[in-house]
Amino acid sequence: MKSYAHASEEEILARARQLIGKKVSELHDLVTEVKVNDNEKGQVGNIIQHYGFGLPPNSIAEPDFAGERIELKIIPLTRSGKGQLRVKERTKVCSINYQSLVKETWEISHAHSKLNKILFVVVEHNYEQKIESKILDAFMFRVPEVEDYPIIQQDWKRTQSSVQEGRAHEISERHSKILAASRAGSGGPADLVVQPYSTIKAPKRAFSLKPSYTNAIIEEYKLKGKMISLSQLLGIPSESVVAETLRRLNEWEERSVAEFASHFHLSLNSKSKSVASTMIRAALELKGKNSRIKEFEREGIIIKTQSRKLGSGEALEHLSFPHQPMKSIAEEELFEDSQLASYLHSFLFIPIFKPSKGNTNLKEWKIGKSYTWQPSEREMDEIETEWTLFRDKIRSGITLTRKKINSKRGFIIENDLPKASETRHIHMRPHGRNGSDVDKSLDFNGQHIVKMSFWLTQR
Repeated sequence: MKSYAHASEEEILARARQLIGKKVSELHDLVTEVKVNDNEKGQVGNIIQHYGFGLPPNSIAEPDFAGERIELKIIPLTRSGKGQLRVKERTKVCSINYQSLVKETWEISHAHSKLNKILFVVVEHNYEQKIESKILDAFMFRVPEVEDYPIIQQDWKRTQSSVQEGRAHEISERHSKILAASRAGSGGPADLVVQPYSTIKAPKRAFSLKPSYTNAIIEEYKLKGKMISLSQLLGIPSESVVAETLRRLNEWEERSVAEFASHFHLSLNSKSKSVASTMIRAALELKGKNSRIKEFEREGIIIKTQSRKLGSGEALEHLSFPHQPMKSIAEEELFEDSQLASYLHSFLFIPIFKPSKGNTNLKEWKIGKSYTWQPSEREMDEIETEWTLFRDKIRSGITLTRKKINSKRGFIIENDLPKASETRHIHMRPHGRNGSDVDKSLDFNGQHIVKMSFWLTQR
């Protein structure tokens, strides 16, 4: 197998494109002595690295392709119930050494050197057999100097400052926008290490690109740069985009949705799930209903309307997340690494006050004050406890019971997952097209459960 460690950038990219369309097993079949453990984390990436590019597995400071100083990153994608592909997990940049981090400057830091130039190889993850995962695309990426590097540098500096202040044990991903200091290892006592300036041991961590960021990179590559940059369009810094969006939305506080729609010449469907994005695009005077906003995508900001009862303000519905296969949830070890945690970075809510849940008269819908929200440290701890409850139940086995009802189908399938009344922050509910739209990633005593997703309980 030829090694591309010292090949030119053009040769490396040409080789990567030769792999597009192949299953990982096709690379593995070229070398019969490879023994595949389907449960071993990272093996798919190691096979692509070794048998796709002739590179040995390494964790040294040098880039994978040392000649051109290019890093290789394998990005697994998962397919949602609607067929959409999303990044499955964080992308590790480098391990964090607390002792050396405090002495670095950003320009000569280990993390900065690893972000110089990256070859992304995009793979659709196969939950049944990981070795059958398929290589979908490959492209070269350089972090945008003006738009992204200042945010990444701030994330890095925030982590460094925590270590310099003797607070490495208090580091949390929720404070970062793009470059997260994520937990490494299984999270047990063996993964605690000594930190400078404190006698308290801290969890092992690694700098990683958040899934929302890598997902946006891939989407922008597919869209050939057609995402809208509000910082460029409005002539404001990237960090001011959210504040400007809120300012424009809140000019309409306490006015009706019908009045908003009339002013911006919108035809809003009261049952549409895209009302929030449509309103934001109108308030920002953006053209082209399908254009995506780069800053929101890259920072993982989820935009949602929030239905509340006029007068009392009580929530009229809960917030759903995309379907996640049961096997995927069962395989997750740390909450920080979970798909659910990746969605809990930041929300931009547009409250809509209605006389009742079923009301469809936009003239009676009142716009509340829009705001951003993310779970507090305490709330994240409580969500982690609840998530662990669901994950462990899936691992031990869900009991499915057929119950007769008076309907066309004649029955429903009940499960013994924790109910919404038993948890405070999250619960699981069906998220399929109908009762026949089942999750085949796991079976429970020969039965498949209907496709489910996590929901954020609104109060």
